[in-house]
Amino acid sequence: MQKSELITETRHMLDELTESESHWSDTRLTIWLDEGQEDGVTRFPAPLLPKLADTVLKNLSTRVSDYTFDVERIRIDAVLLNYMGEPSKNSDYNVARIVDISFINALNNNILYEPTTSQPYVTIHGNTLTIYPEPLTAAINGMKIFFIRPPTDLSNDTDVPEIPQFAHRWLTIYAASKALQEDGDERYKVLYDQYLEKFKKYEVK
Repeated sequence: MQKSELITETRHMLDELTESESHWSDTRLTIWLDEGQEDGVTRFPAPLLPKLADTVLKNLSTRVSDYTFDVERIRIDAVLLNYMGEPSKNSDYNVARIVDISFINALNNNILYEPTTSQPYVTIHGNTLTIYPEPLTAAINGMKIFFIRPPTDLSNDTDVPEIPQFAHRWLTIYAASKALQEDGDERYKVLYDQYLEKFKKYEVK
């Protein structure tokens, strides 16, 4: 659905067919449609977001554990590591387990979970990825990061959301719920619950 169609449908839900009849401008409704799109992206798994799923390759440096990843993103879905360098396919990598720093601290007391090049770990702090173990030698393209970038805002009337097409109408539910909430109308809770219900079988765990 195009942005203009989404706005029209949102107004139908609000029983206000035109901007002149409403105290919610098209600009205001578009802000909520954009919010809904970004919220939806956080809930869908990567296979349903082919327009937003992306990868970045980084070289590993000798005795360096911290790597900057300052690409704008919604989330990081996976980090793959190859300590030998120059891998040609995903199967050449080992999947790094993404963990909290508290887990890494606990490794000092449990040798069973000690990180190895075949069982690596990674922690994410803002734009810094810390890998365990640290590489003993440099490795070209030794890190492959799978991430989801933010969706593009709906600027023009013909713009189409970057979430799955079957979910486009869900954005109108989200936008209508936000409009009612801003107006102090308790019916927003019903609409928002409907919106959340739509994602139950798709949501990223």
